[in-house]
Order: sequence, then C-alpha cells, then structure tokens
Amino acid sequence: MISIRLSEWEILPSADTAKAGPVTFRSENIGVETHEMVLFKTDLAPEEMPLDQDGAVDEAGAGLELIDEVEDVKAGELKQFTATLAPGKYVMACNAVENGQRHFMNKMYKVFTVTA
Repeated sequence: MISIRLSEWEILPSADTAKAGPVTFRSENIGVETHEMVLFKTDLAPEEMPLDQDGAVDEAGAGLELIDEVEDVKAGELKQFTATLAPGKYVMACNAVENGQRHFMNKMYKVFTVTA
C-alpha cells in the first residue's frame, strides 16, 4: 500500500516506487482545500503533460493513460483505490480546479515508478 498525504500544494507519498501488480493508493487530505489524487501512466514529465482550458491535466490527452482516481477528498477525509500496474513511469497529480486555484499548476504532483 502507498499512503499519500494531500495538502496545499503537495502530494506526499510514502514511497515513489512499487512492484508491478495490484497496488493500493490510500489518500488522506491533511490540508484545508478539497483535493483529489489521479494516477496517470505516462513517459511525459509533469511539465509536459497536456492541459485543458481550465489549467488542469487533460485526462484524455495524448501521451497519457488515466489509471484511476479519487475525487473530492475533503479536509480530514481518506479515500483509496487499488489498481493493477504494469512496469513503467507514472504521475500522481491533484487535478482539482477550485476557488481560482489550479492545483496541478501549483506543482501538486509526484513522479512514481513501477518496477518488474
């Protein structure tokens, strides 16, 4: 299991690598804003990921595969998902756009690697 702490403007995972296979991502919001945690498989650097007109990652954009996500993780809440992951590069991101804040644009992302 990968435990992730979400706050303004950070994603703090308990690890930045995992072995291929089923992985549970447990996201806890320790901040005050509502956040989300989206997992993308991509060879793109976070700064190269395509954005939509709102300044969020275009979840259907070229070079990205949306794996899974938890949305609307309010302050103090904990949500999780389990995904079966293949080896490769991934990006964890908060893709929320609320109250004039574009969380991804505030560098709320982390690179994550899955090994064989």
